[in-house]
Amino acid sequence: MVKENRLSGADLNAAVEKALDEAVRRNLLNGYFNRHRARIKAMSLTEYDEEEAKKVFHDDGYNEGRAEGIAQGMAAQKAEDEKIIHEKDAEIVQKDAEIARLKAMISGK
Repeated sequence: MVKENRLSGADLNAAVEKALDEAVRRNLLNGYFNRHRARIKAMSLTEYDEEEAKKVFHDDGYNEGRAEGIAQGMAAQKAEDEKIIHEKDAEIVQKDAEIARLKAMISGK
């Protein structure tokens, strides 16, 4: 009944309230509902919190996508770092060769 009330556009609190009214109107556990109405309502609100469920599913998807994005960013940064290291290594080799050439010129060899 709660689900049907939600589908008709009622907010969660109103949907639970309508479901309880309908159960009492139909004499479904009438005595129990009348004695424990507040407890049943509180339990229903706790057990069927659609907004919280949406948040959990959203957060799971968000965190999964975020982790994937972080991994991609780290891989891209590692590739960039390796490129820079390779370029710097090439510069060092070139400078070492130039230093060796200048030393050879100075020493007359």
